[in-house]
Amino acid sequence: MRWGFIGIGAAAFADMFMTWWRAADDRLAVPYGLTGGEPTDAFKLINYYTWSWEQLISRHVNVGIVCLIILLIFYVWGIKQANKLVEANALAERAASLSQGPQPLQES
Repeated sequence: MRWGFIGIGAAAFADMFMTWWRAADDRLAVPYGLTGGEPTDAFKLINYYTWSWEQLISRHVNVGIVCLIILLIFYVWGIKQANKLVEANALAERAASLSQGPQPLQES
């Protein structure tokens, strides 16, 4: 069940990151304005907190890149952990087969 959540999280991250990545070249990609009668976060940051468009877009893209780097670090760490586990299991199996000694041949 948790693998489904990983897929949902990955899709959500990719969707939002690509929104801001596209916004670097096209401001119309920014979710700006009203949604359900309420101002969006981008609207609030620009109009209430006086962020510039460049600040808004670059900060969101930078946070996304940092998240991707962190995900990459965890991915590489996970691969290394899995590799260590596979090697440990192979060594344990080899040690177990050596401790049993040679097996007599069975005649048919």
